Amino acid sequence: MLTNLTEVFRRRGYEGASLAELAEATGLKKASLYHRFPGGKQEMAEAVLSHLDKWVEQHIFSILLDENLALEQRLKNSLNNIKSFYDNGGQACIFRAFSMQAGLELFEQQINK
Repeated sequence: MLTNLTEVFRRRGYEGASLAELAEATGLKKASLYHRFPGGKQEMAEAVLSHLDKWVEQHIFSILLDENLALEQRLKNSLNNIKSFYDNGGQACIFRAFSMQAGLELFEQQINK
């Protein structure tokens, strides 16, 4: 579900993402989406940012710190994960999407982490 929400926010930004689009992306009705995210779109975006924080920790930082791998392999693996996450440059930066318009005020602390 968070991956689908991420894709909507990537494409539309925080301000441009409608509840209808977010619901459609998750396969839920708006009421079900609000049941899972009572704080609405802002809570959805916060959950996406939290999910991305964990993804970065697992797929980048933990690999870079894995001393069982040679440094070159750590860098290669981390860069491959980044390339995959951004679909070799075909996907927009989610942090950029959240740092535009009202998103910057709402998510500045999470983005600057």
